[in-house]
Amino acid sequence: LGDIKCTDQTTTSSLSFLNCDISHPVFKRTTAAAFSISWDLGMASFKEEFAIVSINVSNKNGVGDAIHATKSIPVRHGLNVFLKAENQITKVDIRSDDVDETVKFNFQVTMDNPYNASVKLIISIPVKIQDQQILNLQKGSLKHCRKIQNPLKQQPAQEGKDQWDCDMEGSECLYFECTLTGAKQDINLTAKLPLSNLK
Repeated sequence: LGDIKCTDQTTTSSLSFLNCDISHPVFKRTTAAAFSISWDLGMASFKEEFAIVSINVSNKNGVGDAIHATKSIPVRHGLNVFLKAENQITKVDIRSDDVDETVKFNFQVTMDNPYNASVKLIISIPVKIQDQQILNLQKGSLKHCRKIQNPLKQQPAQEGKDQWDCDMEGSECLYFECTLTGAKQDINLTAKLPLSNLK
């Protein structure tokens, strides 16, 4: 096999071209030749799920059809995401004579996201336990999130357990999906607790 010379062509932020000339090979119909190209992934922002590598082979004699092949390479994005609860209530006095108790939940999500990847956060909010309404979500909550169907598989209720989870029979929850891309984002939720149902 003759010499192989490769040169880089002008690139854009998401495309890279490499042009290789194979000098004076003599191929018969059944001749096979192989050569490899290796490269390093850069740190540029790339939020797609696959990197596409295309190969085109042709000859200067113009004999035969050009060969074209495409390879899709899965891309995994690694990043750090932190979820912090701020100013959370820990207790509610159900002995109060008030009809409802307004509660607010504030969360802050921060992340180092050099690839501009989209992070999906699922929020589950219990609203009923054994047909008793325990929480009413207020308008304006979770503005940047969308309501979704239950993504959890129901589990049998455990006798004697004083804490109810959204994946247990007898509990009813609302589910929201939040798509995050920014370095810092606040998630705010306001709800009313019907105290009479909690006594």
